[in-house]
Amino acid sequence: MNKRILLAGVMAVSIAMTACNNVKKDEKEKTSDSDTEVFETTLESETSEAKTTTSEAESTEKKTEDPYAKYADDSFQVPSIILGHLSALTSWSTTIEINCKNHTFRGEYESAVFKIDGDAYDVERCRFSGMIDTFTRVNEYSFSTHVKEFSTEKFEATKETYQDLPADVTYADPYGFTKADELILYLPNTPVSVLPQELVEWVEMYQNIDPNGHLDSYILYNPADYAAFQVRNPEQ
Repeated sequence: MNKRILLAGVMAVSIAMTACNNVKKDEKEKTSDSDTEVFETTLESETSEAKTTTSEAESTEKKTEDPYAKYADDSFQVPSIILGHLSALTSWSTTIEINCKNHTFRGEYESAVFKIDGDAYDVERCRFSGMIDTFTRVNEYSFSTHVKEFSTEKFEATKETYQDLPADVTYADPYGFTKADELILYLPNTPVSVLPQELVEWVEMYQNIDPNGHLDSYILYNPADYAAFQVRNPEQ
């Protein structure tokens, strides 16, 4: 009888110890799982922070890049089409389109002045065209070409309607292109300080410029007429 009681007691103690060990094992596994989750969360956070730092560094690097570097590069070529506009913000303008692929150009000049003595206009007009040499680089700020052929479409005075009013239309040479030999294309990286003063005076009509800054657009300059054409959408 005593042996049975003793054996039962031993078995009870054994079962209790086994249960205790299982509880400790479960707690250990839970602790391990918790530590793993904390480690993974920390790792993800550090990785995210690293990516953010890298992204910020790349962004800062891009901001510090010279926006004008491509223009100074020897491999840079002038746009295939150059659209130039010359005007003093009045009632006249001269436009020119240069095709750098086939070395041709065409343009138009027009001026319209309202007559003082009546409801009518005096209009001057000219269409012109010609050929140029290939644009060649002069320095890091400009390219140059020369006009090889130049002609205008002359016509007799006529009467037309302009802005829904009568107009006396006559021929006139294209202002800013009456003399054309060398043409200089100044690039957006050009320091204002190296530009001819006559060109600067024209540019100031188109845009605000800093005397200590750079051009922020292309400018086509005709030195013979001291005329600076503002270039539009040159990337086309």
